[in-house]
Amino acid sequence: MSHHKGFTLIELMITLAIASILLGIGIPSFQGFMAENRVRTHSSALQHSLLYARSEAIKRNALISVAQINNDWSNGWAVQAGGQVLKQYTPDNNIQLTPDNTATQFIFFLPDGSTLNGETFTITSDGKSQQVSISLAGQIL
Repeated sequence: MSHHKGFTLIELMITLAIASILLGIGIPSFQGFMAENRVRTHSSALQHSLLYARSEAIKRNALISVAQINNDWSNGWAVQAGGQVLKQYTPDNNIQLTPDNTATQFIFFLPDGSTLNGETFTITSDGKSQQVSISLAGQIL
């Protein structure tokens, strides 16, 4: 009685068919997961930059701004004090960051932590979105 080691062609084809089906189901879910993760990551980065700007305004007792880079929030933003860049962030290419008021170029934090201009930003990537809001009192939501 001889025993052959290995797989038959039928077993290999069935395994490949099952793997293809699983990949076909899993890849779209993974793409959605990645888009959600990108949006969450960039929302957190914007929140952290705004909180940093607010705390620097209070600490320095000075006006601190968060400004868009190259006239577009999607290109990134910089936290500035008197023209000096304290912190800068550049998002991925496939992220759209849009303020409700499209004319908003700066968010200014006053020495008491409040802001001159409340704003809501929408961060979008591949159909997934999240909002970050700044109240006039300087709260980041």
